[in-house]
Amino acid sequence: MKIYALVGKSGTGKSYKALNVAYNYNIDLVIDDGLLINGNKLLGGKSAKKENTTIGAVKRAIFHHNDHKNEIMDKIRLKNYNSILILGTSKRMVRRITDNLELGEIDKYIDINDISTKEEIELAKMNRNKKGKHIIPLPTMELKKHFSGFLLDRVRHILKHETGNREMIGEKTVTRPTFSFYGKFTISNETLIDIIRISVKNNKKILLRKVKIVKTDDDIKVALSINTLCGIDIPKEVSKLQRCIIANLYQMTLLNVIKCDVIIKNLKIE
Repeated sequence: MKIYALVGKSGTGKSYKALNVAYNYNIDLVIDDGLLINGNKLLGGKSAKKENTTIGAVKRAIFHHNDHKNEIMDKIRLKNYNSILILGTSKRMVRRITDNLELGEIDKYIDINDISTKEEIELAKMNRNKKGKHIIPLPTMELKKHFSGFLLDRVRHILKHETGNREMIGEKTVTRPTFSFYGKFTISNETLIDIIRISVKNNKKILLRKVKIVKTDDDIKVALSINTLCGIDIPKEVSKLQRCIIANLYQMTLLNVIKCDVIIKNLKIE
C-alpha cells in the first residue's frame, strides 16, 4: 500500500483539502482525526472532535487507544486497498500514526502550503481560532448518527482532477467540537520546566542549572544547561538525558519536541 501524508499546522485547512488531494492522487482511504474514510463513506473509527479535552483529541487522532487502533487496522486489512492519505500537524505525528497502525514507511509528504494559497490558509485559521469551526471530509448525512448535536453546516463543491479530464461533487461537514466550547487549553512554560526537572531529579550524574522553552502551537524547543561529573561518558549520558526529557514531555503533554539542546557548564569531581 502506498502511504501519503498531508502535513500542516492546526487550523490551516488540511481536512478541507483532503478530498481534493485524495481525488487528484487516486487515493483509496483517508485518515483524519481518528476516522477512516473511503470516498464519501465512513468505514470506522472514533473522531477526535468528540473528545472533551485537547489532549484527549490528540490521543484519539494518533490511535493511542488499543481498541481504536485495532478496529482501524482490521478495516484497512479487510480489502486490498492500494493507497491511504494520513493527515497530521507534523511529520512526527503522521509517523506516529503509521507506527501505531503498522502501515510502514511514508512514500510521499504533501505540505499544506504547497496546495493552498495564503488566503485559503488565513481563512482556515480564522474559522478555527475565532469561530471554533472544524471540517470533517464527509457528507453531513454520513455523520449525523455520530455527531448528533455537533453539526453546524455542510460545504459542497466541485472536485476537479488536476488532469482536467474529470470532476465530481464533494461534500464536507463543518462541526464545532466539544472541547472548543471550553475555551483554549494551554500548558505554561513553568509546567514544562517542572516536567524536565522531574526527569532529571533522580539522575545522580547530572545537576540541572537552567531551562529555556520556546513554544509554538504545535511543537517546542528545549535548551538546558547542566553540571555533570568528571570521568563519565558524557555523549552517552547527555543522549540518554535528551531521550528521557523528550519522552516525558511527549507522554505528559503530547507536545512535539523538535529540539533538545544541552549545554554543559561545569564538570565536577566526586
